[in-house]
Amino acid sequence: MILTHKILSVDLLTADAVERMFGLMDKYYGNMQRDNFVRDLARKDGALLVFDAGGEICGFTTYAMFHTEFASGPLSVLYSGDTVIDERYWGSMATTRLFTALLGDCLRSAPHELYWFLLSRGVRTYQLLPLYFRKFYPCSGEATPPLEAGMIDYLAELQFADQYRPHSGVVRFGAGGDYLRDNFDRRLKSGDQRHAEYFCKINPGYRHGDNLPCIARISPDNFQPIVSRWLQTITRYEFSQTFTE
Repeated sequence: MILTHKILSVDLLTADAVERMFGLMDKYYGNMQRDNFVRDLARKDGALLVFDAGGEICGFTTYAMFHTEFASGPLSVLYSGDTVIDERYWGSMATTRLFTALLGDCLRSAPHELYWFLLSRGVRTYQLLPLYFRKFYPCSGEATPPLEAGMIDYLAELQFADQYRPHSGVVRFGAGGDYLRDNFDRRLKSGDQRHAEYFCKINPGYRHGDNLPCIARISPDNFQPIVSRWLQTITRYEFSQTFTE
């Protein structure tokens, strides 16, 4: 398997690239609206694009970096937006390494303590957290500490205003929200059951489009060992990288 990646600012994405990105989202998520997708994309800073051996986009994640003030002091935030990878590459370590490049670059450039703010639509997205980080919230087996609970509330309200439901801890977009298609939801449950079951327990409405806001501190002492090893070998992302399995 040979995959390459490139990170581009949103204004450099071609019309064909945007159409392919929307097509991937529409394949895996129901109720996708192209206008909403394009509008949300325009609010992001960039996108990490993953290409297959034929040069076609087979996955991507959009992101925005912003800085704010929180109770603990100045805060830098990497906010992940739409994230999808074609099912042919589910479980691929190559795709996992590609996102590590983005984490490393953001860590080097962030002026303040850096957190990942992730909106989890489904089980597979939520399972990225234990893959990359030792500690993240909310998580199975540990109550979210007050500081982190307050940070989730603050960031979710900052980004989504009254679409965030603090009592249930989810972001609800209503009738216009997208949701993971049932046929792909069933496949995901063959993964790590502990994390999958916890996600379904605290976000039972994900089948109807409820999203779970999550955070993780992006720091060398919070990376899983394999992520730390990858960061030692990955160069800066401006140059297209190739990974094989």
